[in-house]
Amino acid sequence: MDARITKRLEHFRKHDVSESYHLVQQGDLVEVVRQKKVDPHFHGGPRSSPGEFSRAARLRMLKFIATIDWRRAGQVLMVTLTYPDEIADRVPAKRTTDRGLFLRVVEAYFGCPMPVLWRMEWQERKSGAYKGKLLPHFHLVVFGIPFMDWRVIRGAWAKVLDWDGPLATDVRKSREGAKAAIYVAKYCGKVLRASCLDNGSYLNRGGRSWGMCRATLIPRHRPWLVPNLTERQLAYVRKNAALKIPNFDPDRGGSFCLLGPLHPLVQTVIYENGIDNFLDWK
Repeated sequence: MDARITKRLEHFRKHDVSESYHLVQQGDLVEVVRQKKVDPHFHGGPRSSPGEFSRAARLRMLKFIATIDWRRAGQVLMVTLTYPDEIADRVPAKRTTDRGLFLRVVEAYFGCPMPVLWRMEWQERKSGAYKGKLLPHFHLVVFGIPFMDWRVIRGAWAKVLDWDGPLATDVRKSREGAKAAIYVAKYCGKVLRASCLDNGSYLNRGGRSWGMCRATLIPRHRPWLVPNLTERQLAYVRKNAALKIPNFDPDRGGSFCLLGPLHPLVQTVIYENGIDNFLDWK
């Protein structure tokens, strides 16, 4: 969630006595967030290390993609980086180093910062010494650079890996606007097949599954906040959400989010329910 919205919600949490709900809209993401009083002395348990690309991680990534302003992003590039068989069993820390060094090498070549959304995907090898094994490769969504020669990509990846043999890399342009958002979501949002989870090579799956580099340079829509929804407003939002979310029970309560072109829903909530504190956070 945008840092400005998070800070504002924290303000409401500290000053509200009872449980409250807030509506947040940013681009094609609409969330109804529940805030309630918590013990200020409770700091949670120890954080577990990142593992597979879980449903929660995938949802967080898709929510971020929904907030990107694709009109301002213009043309984006889709880059794929694959490890050769001989060094395909990289440990998580080494994979993180490889990705960071690659981005630095390409930035040095172009002489400008390069905002990137990245995803690490596990895929079965179709041939070679590791045929049938699950091995990682990177998908990068590159903003702000309209063109990259495939030879630059392959040369930078070879330099990072200190590798002089054959490499499999790919670079292509995405479509602009809403089609770009759909393509990027599919490109980065693939889910590993359940039948692959017992693959021995997948035991090296530790480390983050997705992330961003220079995230503040990725163009995003302005976030909007409607704090402290009334019971009537909340019921209306849930009723409309039930029309878009399969098996959603509007009477169950709790937080939820909607992804897609949802501006009509938000506008209806504003104008038909008389919400006059719709805040524009610049």
